[in-house]
Formats: sequence, C-alpha cells, structure tokens
Amino acid sequence: MIRALIAWGPAATWATVLFLLSEFRGFTPNVWFAVHDKLVHLLLYGVLGATLSWAKRMSDRSVSHWALLSLGLAYGVVDELHQRFVPNRVSSVDDLVADAIGLVIGYVVMLLVWNVVGRFRTQPSR
Repeated sequence: MIRALIAWGPAATWATVLFLLSEFRGFTPNVWFAVHDKLVHLLLYGVLGATLSWAKRMSDRSVSHWALLSLGLAYGVVDELHQRFVPNRVSSVDDLVADAIGLVIGYVVMLLVWNVVGRFRTQPSR
C-alpha cells in the first residue's frame, strides 16, 4: 500500500493540480501568457509525464510505456474538454498538442535520468 502511494501519489497529486488550474475562472490572460501559453502547457504536462515515468519505475513494471503515455494523453483530452465548460476558459487542439509533446518529453527525460542514476549506482568504486 505504501509503495503504491509512493509510486502513484505524485502523478495523482499533479493530475489534481492540473484539474484545479483548469477550473480556475478568474484568469485574465496578459501579453506574456498569450505568447508563452504553449510553453506553459508543455511544462505542466512535462511534469505529468515525469510523474508517470516515476510511477512506472517505482511500481509494477508490467505496465507498458505506451499505456502510461496513453493515460496521460487521455487525461489531457479530458482536461481540454473540461475547460469548454469553465467560464473564461478555452479548449483548443493546439493546447492538447502542447500537452502531448510536454507529456512525452517529461516522460523520456525522467527515463533518461533513471538510466544515468542506474549507471552511477552500478559502477564499481575505484
């Protein structure tokens, strides 16, 4: 139970943060945000991708990478659909594309980090 919480807790927590950000209605976009909107989506979903990669590493590894990436993408779709019903929010395919790219980048970066950490752990000391 504790191991599952450690594995999946970060992804569940971050998904909750993303939902709460999508629910935020009082947002008035400024010039900075208009220019950097896709970067914000990329970064936010990059964190989701990293937490899903963490979950794979820390839990049962029989879950495929594709299944986890599909789960993250499905969450992005639901998030964009949810925004259609939130006043002052806009749902967009461009945002979903940025979410998907960020998801994959975050997932792969975390895999690379695990790979590097694993190499340092297995090197014999001199």
